[in-house]
Amino acid sequence: MTYSNHYLRKSGSVQLNSRDEAAWRHAFITYDGSGQAAGVAFYLDGQCINSGASLDALAGSINAMTPLSIGSRFGRYRVKGMIDDVRIYDRKLNAEEV
Repeated sequence: MTYSNHYLRKSGSVQLNSRDEAAWRHAFITYDGSGQAAGVAFYLDGQCINSGASLDALAGSINAMTPLSIGSRFGRYRVKGMIDDVRIYDRKLNAEEV
């Protein structure tokens, strides 16, 4: 499984072994509103898998005129699987809440 945010220059991958391919996974992203890429953290099954940015290209607000895209990028590169129970909160959740 790979994850990325083009504008924050954050990306990475998590190796899922073959027995996990049919299992549901809990993926979560938090953002603290700081206006910096360092304020974004990625979690998989409750464990933080990446909390650092390779390049902080974020220069302020993440408000955008483009729609949020989950499971694809630019209408391509679609996720191979199902996505269920998507939630967006108006605050950063702490590690216990994730």
